[in-house]
Amino acid sequence: LKFNMTHYALIIGISYQNIPRKKQLPGVPNDIKSMIELFSQWKIQKENMAVLTDVPKISRNIETNTPTALNITNYLNKFCSRLVSGDTFIFYYSGHGLKSSLIPIDDSKVDSESIRYYLNKIDSGVNVLCIFDCCNSGTVCNLKYHLFDTSYRKDVRVKLKSFNENHYIQRQSYKVSPKTQI
Repeated sequence: LKFNMTHYALIIGISYQNIPRKKQLPGVPNDIKSMIELFSQWKIQKENMAVLTDVPKISRNIETNTPTALNITNYLNKFCSRLVSGDTFIFYYSGHGLKSSLIPIDDSKVDSESIRYYLNKIDSGVNVLCIFDCCNSGTVCNLKYHLFDTSYRKDVRVKLKSFNENHYIQRQSYKVSPKTQI
């Protein structure tokens, strides 16, 4: 990533530790700690990072809050509204996903259209990186381009494909070519 001006990170990690109806995700605390460390190495200031998590005592010096649907959308709005050309914004999510939606701790959903609404507020000169570590995350932002990791195949690394509504409806229409490269 090339950093020109201010760098921001919204880190959401939900392990569902105290939610009996949801399967717990024991790797989330490590995910959050790793992202905080990585983003700090990338020179993102702690005051420009926010962590929404149900993991207690994950960070001393970074703003933390509960990952409810309201908090997720409020923080997205907070970050996306203040970004200006040259800034960098990283949106990281580790938790459950369902049908192009993120599943907050309050048993609700943050759907792809809500996420896209906030991302569309961002200036065109802003560098944005969205990382979703959840099921059904392929179209969670409904953006024009999607990056598919096919690293499990030895003959292909990744593929960048233009978004098409038919692909959204019929995911099997994404094809991977052995000659595809970035």
